[in-house]
Amino acid sequence: MKLSRPLNKEQWRLQLVQNAAFAALEGSKRTALRSYLSGQGRKVIYVYDTDIIVTNCAPWSQGPVVHETERWVGGYGQVLPLRPTYDLELQERLGISREEDRQAEAVAQLIAKHALKARLDDSSTHPIYQLPAHFRETSKVYDAVRRRAEAFDRNDGNAIIRRSVAAVSGALVVLRDMATNTPGGIRDQRRISDFTFSIVKRILEKTRNPVKAVREWDRFYALNVNNGGIFSTEDFRWRGAESTRASRSGNDIVADCFTREPSKIEEGQKRALTDAAKRMIAVQKGRSAANSARVADDADAIADLFLINKRLKEAKTECRLVLVTGDRNISQLFFGEFHAAKNIDQDLATNFGRDCIHHHWSFIDEMAVAVNGQLHRTDLGEATGDDHASNDRPPDFFSGLLAFRDDPILEPGKGNWEAESLRKKQNIFYEICTKTEQSKYSEFISGVDELAISSAYKVWAEFTDRAVIAAELDAYSEPAFGDMQVLRERVVKVIQNSVRSEEINWERLQDEVTEEVIRARDRSNVVFSDIGADVLMAARENGVRNPPDLMLDRLHNTNVIFDNLASPENIYNTVERFNVDFDRIAADCHDSKDDGDDRQEVYLKYLVLGALVASAERWSVAEEHARNAITIIERSRRSKKPIPVREDIAEGEAESFLSGREAYFLRAIACRLLAHGERDLARAEIFLTTARERLVEDREKGSATVPFIRFDNEKLALALSGYYWKRMLDSDDFCDEAVDGIYVAVRGLLEERSRLISRSADRISPVGDKYESIKPITLVSIATNLIQVKAIWSFRAANEKVDAECPVSLALLRTALEDIYRNSNIVERLRQLDPSRSPDYQPKDAYRPLSICTPLILRYAAVGALLLRDDHAGYWRPTNIEEVDSLFRNHQNSTRYDTWRYPRLQEFARQLVRARSGSR
Repeated sequence: MKLSRPLNKEQWRLQLVQNAAFAALEGSKRTALRSYLSGQGRKVIYVYDTDIIVTNCAPWSQGPVVHETERWVGGYGQVLPLRPTYDLELQERLGISREEDRQAEAVAQLIAKHALKARLDDSSTHPIYQLPAHFRETSKVYDAVRRRAEAFDRNDGNAIIRRSVAAVSGALVVLRDMATNTPGGIRDQRRISDFTFSIVKRILEKTRNPVKAVREWDRFYALNVNNGGIFSTEDFRWRGAESTRASRSGNDIVADCFTREPSKIEEGQKRALTDAAKRMIAVQKGRSAANSARVADDADAIADLFLINKRLKEAKTECRLVLVTGDRNISQLFFGEFHAAKNIDQDLATNFGRDCIHHHWSFIDEMAVAVNGQLHRTDLGEATGDDHASNDRPPDFFSGLLAFRDDPILEPGKGNWEAESLRKKQNIFYEICTKTEQSKYSEFISGVDELAISSAYKVWAEFTDRAVIAAELDAYSEPAFGDMQVLRERVVKVIQNSVRSEEINWERLQDEVTEEVIRARDRSNVVFSDIGADVLMAARENGVRNPPDLMLDRLHNTNVIFDNLASPENIYNTVERFNVDFDRIAADCHDSKDDGDDRQEVYLKYLVLGALVASAERWSVAEEHARNAITIIERSRRSKKPIPVREDIAEGEAESFLSGREAYFLRAIACRLLAHGERDLARAEIFLTTARERLVEDREKGSATVPFIRFDNEKLALALSGYYWKRMLDSDDFCDEAVDGIYVAVRGLLEERSRLISRSADRISPVGDKYESIKPITLVSIATNLIQVKAIWSFRAANEKVDAECPVSLALLRTALEDIYRNSNIVERLRQLDPSRSPDYQPKDAYRPLSICTPLILRYAAVGALLLRDDHAGYWRPTNIEEVDSLFRNHQNSTRYDTWRYPRLQEFARQLVRARSGSR
């Protein structure tokens, strides 16, 4: 496909017919898929290429055709090619180009939306799944987008408020004019209601961030919050209500096809498929792209797509996995046979591209029908457009351009087009859009007349005008703005209350409308969607970290969720179980039925959902939840409008005790784990400092008794992270200054620990000033950090770096190990690792583990046991190199420096094992 603007009519005609043929080819695939789904028990599971996610989140970058360095890119919404402008004046060219960009952006946005909605077409609703290579690619893309967005001062909620205030102010100018110049003013109900439709549209339009990186990140956040989330197929869970085989759960069979470890034969097939796909893609994209990461990712994804479909077919599941991509080259390249490995299903190989790879243009017809219906009646309840706009037939964008479809000459002796098989139709479309110059259709194409071209562009222009309006309406009804009808009703009520008085207080009206708009966003963000929730729970169970150790005084229902998320008993093994507790959060909060002020409930739900996604390693979403929670608090503090709380909880105090402490703490942890270097760690420290300051405020008000030691522990974690970053950048540098920072932090932590222990028997001291107030998850975290300090000191000593006495003594190391063994399920994890070698640990009394032993904790506990050098302590330690290697096998990374840290820790553990073996 050539994206460049045609230089003459011949090029224009060729591009037109090629696009027409390609759209027809993809449409026929969609038709065939519907036919497949008509069979009893059949299901389709969609997976999405990264470019579909990007098109949904940034249609302005993917939709229009853009000239980038030496090539043309994008064009995802440019269904009809660019018009030639070689014979036009400069201003005309610029005008046409701007209009094309506007139209292509709208079309791309709508097609991507419908492609992503396809996964919700039947009872087997799924979150957004991606093949592992595409999931990793998307994660990298949106990590970069998040960082660009952060560059625009998004840490301060003032930016959102400023945009909202400006938008409301501008919209109220019109209302004020009506109040001044309209006979009878605007005090009548109907006038207010009619006007509010316009005011809400204007407000929502203007409050969108003008910075594209921020808008793109906000859309990506919405996909994770309001659309079930984005997951790798490695975390696949089946959501269908029906089983596909009676012999065992069909759900389990389908999930097993996605998640089980590959056999030796499959590993060989995967290599062969990947190599073949990589060669094909590299040839198509040019030699310079042969070794690019994108080519490798696409090849890996194609191989996985093939092998999962192979498993699904062999298991007789009646399920098909379909990749939706915006890459026309990929769709065309694998349209033919893909016999790239031995001992594979020949029918699958022959029909692989037809059945399993669909371009997003296959959704054009559905998108077009939806646009007509949306214009007929908007989501805001307003009738617009003509009655014929609800026509359920899509427009024929290529009217006349494919007139040859009914020409029997193209298939001599076979009769007309409709009598031919679908496969033959597809073959003709494929040949036209890939080999036009050499095909038997080239002479026919050169004869496509001006009338057909003019007709196609007329239909396209009429449709894209509607699509632009539909895209705007679609944006107004995005989940990020919540229930638009509810918002509208709230705004109407605010305006009615204001205009009843003799003199309208415009400043107050502006503040109240602004607040309603912002609260609408917050409410929609904390709606816990069942779609993807089971996958999120499974990812949490398999996560590599515990949730952040958040604590809230006297809010029993919310604290129960925090404790349960950390429990190794997998209390939230079903979505329904979590929903029960999630709904109970309201019981901790001010009753908003009368005044509509649900800020406390929304704040707490942000924290709970932040902890949930954090425990499933969705740290970027967790940070955004924390940021939004902080904005609620800071907005309240600036406006001097305290957030109301339940009186029996706040002990009748008029002032809210919601200081934002836990939101700042959550954000500090998220920033540390997302960090790309020292600058990000410095930001995390700012948030941590604010969390500590807010706890000081809470203590002064008497509204909190939680301990400070969590913040001392997080300060140590930040110091450790700074050390690992510096060591990763230069492994020959022992980073003495960073080590000094670790020792300062650990001494501060140990001083606070000693203070808490000394006050345990003191009846006067607050609960939060006693050692018993420390939660099990915090004890385990402190212990793990102390072992890290001991390991760093020991490593330096082994390399003749003489430090002062180690802050972590052997006695303290023993205590740290005891805390891990008593407060986590490490014994169970060790039995899973090696059933033949259970630890000899004998607790002094009965205990119940209340936190999860993650791989990081397990590894440092093993290294700590090696450093303890006590054969009778009962703590498990590896006795040979094989056990060390087993401990570090298949590790997942939480931070970017883990790729450096874990191999070094593994080698250090090997050295300790060798040293112990040699000393015997």
